[in-house]
Amino acid sequence: MADVKGVTRRVFKVFWAWQDREEEQWLEQMALAGWSLARVSGISYTFERSEPQKMIYRFLVALVVLPTPLRLIDGWWLRGLEILLITSMLALVY
Repeated sequence: MADVKGVTRRVFKVFWAWQDREEEQWLEQMALAGWSLARVSGISYTFERSEPQKMIYRFLVALVVLPTPLRLIDGWWLRGLEILLITSMLALVY
């Protein structure tokens, strides 16, 4: 392949949380077409031109519970509602 260092491509694509397998497959197809994932930000995917290669992408999802501090309301100590935070991370498997 000719020298393609520095060639980038930005794609805006929406995937819902339940479409993780579709997103993984799309990223794998992009790698096979010679576009390596460089960065993800919301619905923006930035790819760098590279040699076509077989890549495997997997999403890791974690549920984190953050308790809110106790607070005094009308003379009563109340424990606030727990905050649920769902975080996901894209992992590249070589």
